Amino acid sequence: MRRCRRRPGRRAVAAPAKPSDRVDVGGDPIDAYLSDLKAGRRLAANTLTSYARDLVLLGDFAEARDLRVSRLGRRDLEAFVRDLMGSGLAPRSVARVVACVRGFYRFLLADGQVASNPADDLRAPRSWPALPKFLSTADVDVLLEQPDVTTAVGVRDRTLIELLYATGLRVSELVSLQPESLHLDAGYLT
Repeated sequence: MRRCRRRPGRRAVAAPAKPSDRVDVGGDPIDAYLSDLKAGRRLAANTLTSYARDLVLLGDFAEARDLRVSRLGRRDLEAFVRDLMGSGLAPRSVARVVACVRGFYRFLLADGQVASNPADDLRAPRSWPALPKFLSTADVDVLLEQPDVTTAVGVRDRTLIELLYATGLRVSELVSLQPESLHLDAGYLT
């Protein structure tokens, strides 16, 4: 029996089965592909786990249509992508699943298990860039008041906060600044 998990603000979704929970392990093209990835591409364990989850979703989709994954056609895969989008997955997550599925079908084609690749030009949904989070003016004012400017450390901290706020530097860029980067007479940083 599958567990259901609830995502905040979304309906309950069936938790995908683990790859090891699949009944047909012997000769399973999904397991063969994952073994090939593990041996040949030396992917990180987390990447392999993600790919396994993605392919279990594909396997479950095929099973619901009474098909083997090697028998899914282009329209089936497009329906699979639509189902993923309808399930509440973020566009980036769906894009990762689509990339995994394309690689899987390239493997099946190279292995002779399919005559053509139905996922050859399967498109992932467009993902929009995440908007940067920013502080309100009131939050910045509160932050600027935090350092004790009666001490040298407080003056330094206030200067760093103001520099971050005024320039939009990333913290990594700020900590990599050198004294020669500051051009006080000209009023700029390099």
